[in-house]
Amino acid sequence: MNVLRPQLPICFSAVAACFFVVSAEAADGPVIAVTTTTIADVVVADRRVASAEVAPRHRAILAAELTGRIVNVAVDTGDTIRKGDVLLRIDPTNYELALRRAEADLRGTEAEIERAKSRLERIEALAKRDYASDDELQVETTSLAVLEGTRERRRIERDQARVDLARTRIVAPFDGIIETRAAQLGNYVAPGTELLTVVQRDDRQIVAALHADLVASISNDPDRLRFVGPDGESAVEIARLSPVVEPVSRTQSIRLRFVGDPQRIGSLGELRWQSSTGLLPADYVMVRDGVLGVFIADGDTATFVPLPAAQPGRPADHELAPDTIIIVNGRQRLRDGDLIRRGDP
Repeated sequence: MNVLRPQLPICFSAVAACFFVVSAEAADGPVIAVTTTTIADVVVADRRVASAEVAPRHRAILAAELTGRIVNVAVDTGDTIRKGDVLLRIDPTNYELALRRAEADLRGTEAEIERAKSRLERIEALAKRDYASDDELQVETTSLAVLEGTRERRRIERDQARVDLARTRIVAPFDGIIETRAAQLGNYVAPGTELLTVVQRDDRQIVAALHADLVASISNDPDRLRFVGPDGESAVEIARLSPVVEPVSRTQSIRLRFVGDPQRIGSLGELRWQSSTGLLPADYVMVRDGVLGVFIADGDTATFVPLPAAQPGRPADHELAPDTIIIVNGRQRLRDGDLIRRGDP
């Protein structure tokens, strides 16, 4: 007759094993099943837009520097000019006379200096034989020094007269185009009277003002950076970015150059770009202890990465590498430092 005997030792062993597993899990925390992917697989295009204008690198307003009447205007609005071209002439008559007078005064002073040198040489010769006093020698020496000072002043007057005469001709400061012409034949002008506006034709740039918060997102990759204007879409690259933030508008000035054919000067349009990192979708942004951020997988541990620039319900900027492993499913239950078990999506 078989007698059933209870297998108490086996049951006790099972209970002990179960207790050990539970105790181990309780000690290390629960292991949460999650699915993951890379940042590059979830980011959305970060498209940004800013108003911009095509502007010449140089735009010069040519004004009169002296008084006179305009006697010749050689250009008109829209004309192409070369550096050094004479664009306009002011009556030079008075300035030619002033130059002739200055040259005559200089010649007269130089002649007086030659006579003074001769007198000084005679006095010096007489003084060596005691036929002239030291006072006489001093007078002639001083007279020569005064005349030499006068000659230097006459030279300055002559040079100034030459400069004034040259200013009766308005010349092109660079290759370009006449943008506007205010000068009229026969007009009487004074210093400061605006005559012509010229713009540089070949060296043109795109000018924009970016809000300081957008500066970090702009890329210098022509594949991502575009100017869209009336002549279509053009690839551009950054020429200069001012490090100074304008205190009122909180913007920074940026200048860009065309990679290919430039668009027309004065064209208004938009500067468009997208950052190389992209934006994290709003669904992935979680709140922990009042801070917005995302969970990434650091081995078998969930790590909460704060996103300082994130806003609730909006895609967020980030500085994470494209191959960073981000937690997709199961993130809602996570806390920083939780153990995770990664599985297929």
